[in-house]
Amino acid sequence: MNVTVRDLIYRYAPAGSDCDPGKEGVSINVLRAPIEILFTGMQMAGPNLSPQSFAQGLYNYPKSTAAPNGPLYYFTPGSPNAYKDFTEIFWDNTYSGKDETSKDGVGAILKVAMGKRYQALSCR
Repeated sequence: MNVTVRDLIYRYAPAGSDCDPGKEGVSINVLRAPIEILFTGMQMAGPNLSPQSFAQGLYNYPKSTAAPNGPLYYFTPGSPNAYKDFTEIFWDNTYSGKDETSKDGVGAILKVAMGKRYQALSCR
């Protein structure tokens, strides 16, 4: 059976919930992140899982982004956090539109400079 990280993430839902893919709710990204890192490290560690192979597997994970404006994602011994860049945001209490649950609302966190991303110097 070929089980992907995506399959495991979708199976990680609150007990007793009927959680179809795409219906996870607004907190799925918070819940998903540590599980995604765990399974990425386990997959990249190879067949001999140990703390050292887990760490080395994360360090071997290639630099990647989820989308053209997504965060830069990789691990290093000097900076073990997954995300290596950031974007500036601000609160606009007059902005109106759909929220993360597709409901109309007023007020939103918006990105500065069309979401331009900046990489910290210590992560290079």
